[in-house]
Amino acid sequence: MSTVAPYGSWESKVTTDLITQGAVSFGQIAAEGDTVYWTELRPWEAGRSVLVSRSADGRTADLTPAPFNVRSRVHEYGGQCFVADGAEVWFVDGGDNRIYRVDRDAAPIAVTRHSGCSYADLQADPVRMRIVAVCERFDGPGEAVNTLVSVTRDGEVRTLAGGADFYAYPRISPDGKTLAWIQWRHPNMPWNGTELWAAAFDDEGGLGDPVQVAGGDAESVFQPEWTPDGELYFVSDKSGFWNLYRAGPEGRHYAFEREFGLPLWQFGMSTYAFLNAGTAIAAHAENGQWSLSRLDLDSGRLTPVDCPYATSADEQD
Repeated sequence: MSTVAPYGSWESKVTTDLITQGAVSFGQIAAEGDTVYWTELRPWEAGRSVLVSRSADGRTADLTPAPFNVRSRVHEYGGQCFVADGAEVWFVDGGDNRIYRVDRDAAPIAVTRHSGCSYADLQADPVRMRIVAVCERFDGPGEAVNTLVSVTRDGEVRTLAGGADFYAYPRISPDGKTLAWIQWRHPNMPWNGTELWAAAFDDEGGLGDPVQVAGGDAESVFQPEWTPDGELYFVSDKSGFWNLYRAGPEGRHYAFEREFGLPLWQFGMSTYAFLNAGTAIAAHAENGQWSLSRLDLDSGRLTPVDCPYATSADEQD
């Protein structure tokens, strides 16, 4: 039986809920020991983002019951919103922007207070039994103030670095002695110009005098990371391509006519990781096509990884 209705008023049985109710979107993924953690965006739970764990014995568990919504809104786009530290996971709840701790067998415990702060890019600092994060504070009308902070288990928030308009990628060296990060200022977007800085922790857990490692108003630095033996690497576009570099007096430019970086829309974006002190696995784009390779950090040799999956540059963005 047909129905005639005025334009724009016809009711369809195919609703948005019907289309999306079976689709799960995976967000941040991380591994700690033999446990894998990830976030699931679940349309059938009103779009709630759930923190999930899977242990080596195959047990899968939801760690954040309703109404927890694991997400960050820092810099509007958010991004990396949890970090695993031993048997615990620290995460940001999108409902109140506070940081919580949780393990598999207990309910989440609030760490920070209601303070007008939002958090992102959480990093574990096991030497000092705390985390380091980007903090965005709204104190009133006008623009938010962004800083790097440490957060202890009892909720003490301490500013480590401030003064720039934006911060990202706080990364602690394997020995726990040094913090590296990137920062930038208006009117730059992070793909226009960012700075890579590093500073040693003092005995009280604060930072000593910071040193600028790379970057500037016309150089975009992306994703600083430490090797297992404490070498600092980063991606920079100063050659005309986003290439990988090793910092320090014996620094190195791994020069390829390929893009090893991305426009930094969200916290935690990554194109490479270290298998060990001498080998990295890196994703890179050439002629608009992304592929995966193994990079020998001593010889600079790039060896393709045979992989049936690929994305275009548009899909990666």
